[in-house]
Amino acid sequence: MILSSHVAAGFAVGVTVSNPIAGFLLGLVSHHLLDLIPHTDIGSDGVSINNIFENKNSFKKLLLDGLFTLVIILVVLSSRGCSVVMLFSVLGAIFPDIIDNSPFWSPYLRRKFPFNYYHYFHGKFHFTIMNKRYFYIGYITQIMVVAISLYLVVK
Repeated sequence: MILSSHVAAGFAVGVTVSNPIAGFLLGLVSHHLLDLIPHTDIGSDGVSINNIFENKNSFKKLLLDGLFTLVIILVVLSSRGCSVVMLFSVLGAIFPDIIDNSPFWSPYLRRKFPFNYYHYFHGKFHFTIMNKRYFYIGYITQIMVVAISLYLVVK
């Protein structure tokens, strides 16, 4: 899943719990559960953390996702405000990608214990759509995740 989907789901977790630690842990669980849903991301284009800056099209997609994530954050902040619980929930929801999918430190971490095992674990959850003919399914699932999450947050 892309960042905006995980952030939106993290906010949805944050409005359903009252404890920051529970929010973080449930956000973390939500990340892996969402990755089980068929989705399209830059991995669908054959891009990895090792060649992310070489593929201009995927880099544009990342920037667009970043802007969309910013819009989600602004929508939630304007409708709900922010709490420590919501902050921890969102952090838990994006934590796996911060650790395992950063082009800056993940190549190094993936060679070290326990991150090498976590990378394997994280990868087992992914249902990335690789067939370009079906990319639209991955976009639809993520739009649905964001829409349902935002509905739960702003209702």
